[in-house]
Amino acid sequence: MSGVLLSKEFGVNPSVTQCFYCGEDSGVALFGAGFKKKDERGNLVTAEAPRCVGVLDMVPCTKCEGYMKQGIILISVKDESLATLPEERAAHAREMDKHPEKYRRPFIPNPYRTGGFWVIKEDAIKRMLADGPLKELVLKHRWTFIEDSTAKEVGLIKPEENTNANIESDK
Repeated sequence: MSGVLLSKEFGVNPSVTQCFYCGEDSGVALFGAGFKKKDERGNLVTAEAPRCVGVLDMVPCTKCEGYMKQGIILISVKDESLATLPEERAAHAREMDKHPEKYRRPFIPNPYRTGGFWVIKEDAIKRMLADGPLKELVLKHRWTFIEDSTAKEVGLIKPEENTNANIESDK
């Protein structure tokens, strides 16, 4: 069993983690002396971990795990934001190859989310998606991103509903 090397100043040095799927607090990471940041001279030093460290992995929280047993989670994203994911995944892989000691985290996709979160029955996904690798992956992993325009087409977002993707800035 591995242990946590305690920080002399911060002890176990805990930080709250968030669920990748719903974004809610889902657990605690214990950093001990392992949380580092640069001091004013640029040296890495043990530091107090932030209150919330965010998403560290793609393990669902208890609630989302239950949703995945009921059906498939759909997470809405801004149109066109999925287009950059293949290059982001490739860049992450290149960095892992160059610095394996630094990049122990898996690639975690992060397109611009617009707030929609639905759980739909597996049969609906089987009807909506054509047979092929995408359908197989969605059914296996029990979640997928869905662009706002597609969510509107299938009736998840009513045309009159505002999402973040529909709000234009005053610039």
